[in-house]
Amino acid sequence: MGLAEHLLRAGASASIGDVVLDYAQQQGTGIQNNSGDSALNVISVDDVARSMALIASNIHDGERWSAADFAKGICQHCPNLSWEDVVYRLPHANLNIQNEAGALFIVETFLAATAGQSRPFPYSFMYEIWPDSQAQMAFLRFALRARAIAEYLVDKHMPTLLLDPLESLYQVYHSEFSRIVASPWNSLSLILVLSHLLDSKASEDAKTLLDYGITQEPLLVTLALARLKVQHPRLQSLLQHNIARFLKREFSNSSLFFELLRTCEKKMMLAFFCNLQRKDPTFARQIMGVLIDLGVINEMLLLPKREDIMMLDFIVELAILASRRGLLSFESWFPGLLAEIGGDILHASLEILHTKLQIESARQRGEDGGVTAFSSDEFTIMFKSLGAINMSPNNAANLKALYAQFLELSNDLERFENESNTDDSRIEKDAESLFLHLYRGELSVEKMVDTLESLYDSLQVYKRKTYAHVVRYPLEEFAFFENYPDKELAITGQLVGLMLQRHILSAANEPAFLDMISRALHGPPSSKLFRFGLTALQMCQARVEQLPVFCAAIYQMPSFRQSNSLPVVQLVQSIIDSSMPRRSDSAESGLSDGQQDSGATGGRNGSIAGNISADGGMGSPSDKA
Repeated sequence: MGLAEHLLRAGASASIGDVVLDYAQQQGTGIQNNSGDSALNVISVDDVARSMALIASNIHDGERWSAADFAKGICQHCPNLSWEDVVYRLPHANLNIQNEAGALFIVETFLAATAGQSRPFPYSFMYEIWPDSQAQMAFLRFALRARAIAEYLVDKHMPTLLLDPLESLYQVYHSEFSRIVASPWNSLSLILVLSHLLDSKASEDAKTLLDYGITQEPLLVTLALARLKVQHPRLQSLLQHNIARFLKREFSNSSLFFELLRTCEKKMMLAFFCNLQRKDPTFARQIMGVLIDLGVINEMLLLPKREDIMMLDFIVELAILASRRGLLSFESWFPGLLAEIGGDILHASLEILHTKLQIESARQRGEDGGVTAFSSDEFTIMFKSLGAINMSPNNAANLKALYAQFLELSNDLERFENESNTDDSRIEKDAESLFLHLYRGELSVEKMVDTLESLYDSLQVYKRKTYAHVVRYPLEEFAFFENYPDKELAITGQLVGLMLQRHILSAANEPAFLDMISRALHGPPSSKLFRFGLTALQMCQARVEQLPVFCAAIYQMPSFRQSNSLPVVQLVQSIIDSSMPRRSDSAESGLSDGQQDSGATGGRNGSIAGNISADGGMGSPSDKA
């Protein structure tokens, strides 16, 4: 019977030092040194590792082994023992813990044995290949869930993220970034070993732990998968699925995730976006928003390279969306692209036209799959531009055939774009219906903004007019906000802030919205207008940091500075104090101290928000007087 069995038989209440001494004496190896202490040269690294493993594997709720006592007892007789070697031998000493207490015992024993020596816990032993994959999974599962030891498991050798990007990140991200960098899930080694374990007997446990990691730290797990360029089919599928979830904002910190992905793996990010848009064209809108937020949309669209030809369909889709939002002119952009790159994109352009004509043909047959085709004007621009360049007879014949197909579809397409629901009363009614659903809680602010995005990018004129009517509503109602019920005013502030955050305002409207928030913050902190301004600001904190001139302007307001206990005010102060470089934002050029009051005129006494009674029904317009 070895030392491990002696300790286990003696129990948690026994003196570890006495048990060790008794074991050595039984072996007949105890000798006395000059000071009279027992110097035991028989206790090996393997003996201690096996003892730790056996105790950690058999700890249960009714028995509490003291890690400090164990470390003290061993160190008393083996002062020169290498505790790092002990830990690295644990996987070969039949370690198979059953609960978090087992993981705690391992870490706390090492810390107690090396107290005062500034020696970090050798967490890397978790990421080596263990003889027993199921035992390794058990340790990883329980150790990563034990918050008491999380700080000792942070990977310093192969982290997914270093602190280096901190100074280049916006201030709004600093707190969260500092937190995730200190997480034990900030580890490439961890994801590598889980990838290996997916092909072991512990496959299902490894998948379960990965799923747990995604619930805890989706940003770290997904970024690690991207950085490792994983080849495992399960992990590739998981990576694509997670990126899609970040695009749909199903995970928190989506803006920070894409900022870090751009920094670490920009080419991979664009390739993922391209493949995702090809599989599901409905993602184009979310991708556009991310690229605008990251400040790379101009680089993609205005500085295309020949190597980007493989992504031409993706780039053209983004250019179409950008043109509909007024960010560029497709009528100038596409001919310019042809002039820059020439005939190299001819075949790809014909493929794009063929695909989009098939989509439009399916829509006209009543087989609408939710995928957007081009407008008649967008088709015409492409046909006209391609018809002006030299091409082979075969390509010319293909272009002619595609154009003939377009002519067959064009009349119905134009009717669809300009269908009769364009009278102002219908548009106003549709816009007011959206606000009623919003204020009644039948539509969340997030869903409202999603709806506005789809209206903004629609082929149909009346939908774009409905979007414009909704956007004008807060500006026209600003003069009446003091009369709004608190709930509806808070919702309106959230909507205004989220529209700014999501970049769905035109170049003309965005400065007006910023000016509206600025004027709201001029009021006393107790006023409804001030609370509206703060709410809007809180909803677009990441975006506000792209507007340093706006931040400087609102920080000059005494009422805003006096509210310095609020996180959003502290953020604005840190933005002003920070000297970090920021991307310029064209919207700021439209905001000045002398700008006209865009929200104080044109308001209607028949406000939607003001007409909602306490029971959620419609009141009379006079309720707001």
